[in-house]
Amino acid sequence: MGQDKHLLSNLRQNAREAVKDGRHTEAFIHLSHAIKLDGDNVEVLSERARVSTDNLQYSFAIEDAEQILQLRPESWLGHVRLAEVYVATVNLDLAIASYQAAFQCLDADKVHCKAMMDKCKKDLVLDQRVDM
Repeated sequence: MGQDKHLLSNLRQNAREAVKDGRHTEAFIHLSHAIKLDGDNVEVLSERARVSTDNLQYSFAIEDAEQILQLRPESWLGHVRLAEVYVATVNLDLAIASYQAAFQCLDADKVHCKAMMDKCKKDLVLDQRVDM
């Protein structure tokens, strides 16, 4: 058990270093290995969702965000990761709804959620103006 915890920590650190160097695919592999060791670790799922979004692998990011929501439905983390995918794919209505759901969670970073909701609403208005 302690050995797995140490390996998990090393894999997460290797993933962070890979992200810093722009090696998102390598980071994804490290985090996937970490998830095999501890599939219920929402922090690792969150890191992999973020890496997937940064690497334009949105389906993986959505799967991880939904897994976070299944494991911890009362936490804001899954909602925020889902919102980030929606922002990246310019689904701003869905992003706003996800940030609103995150905002309502007790553990939410309300300042971040509010700022992102405001940004999405502003971008949505701008997008609608362009479409006119």
